[in-house]
Amino acid sequence: MEIHGIKFSDDDVVNPDDFNAWNKPRVFVFHDHGFVLGVVIQPNLQDAFDELADSGNIDHLMASEGVLVFDESMQCDIGPDGEQLTRLGNASEPFDVETVNFIELPEPKFSLVALLEAEQARNLA
Repeated sequence: MEIHGIKFSDDDVVNPDDFNAWNKPRVFVFHDHGFVLGVVIQPNLQDAFDELADSGNIDHLMASEGVLVFDESMQCDIGPDGEQLTRLGNASEPFDVETVNFIELPEPKFSLVALLEAEQARNLA
């Protein structure tokens, strides 16, 4: 699938078991300059960022605890290159997410018939 020039597939979905059509999920596609980091299903953006961090898909953006400085005026951690860091995930680890963007997918119209037909097609394949 492609949306706004960002291509992704079911393999990019970080937490597929959290999808529940009856709960009207919000789906976020996270990318870094067009390269998909993960597709996350969560009720809000903060939880989606945390889920993405816990998935390991943005470990390359994690800062080492040993090089952090806490800026009292900004109330945040600052990395070795002066970048502002964001604490994410269950472990509240520091990440440099300045280059991470997201697209929130529109809520698809719910169709029980379409879901059942797709499931049948998968079982026949």
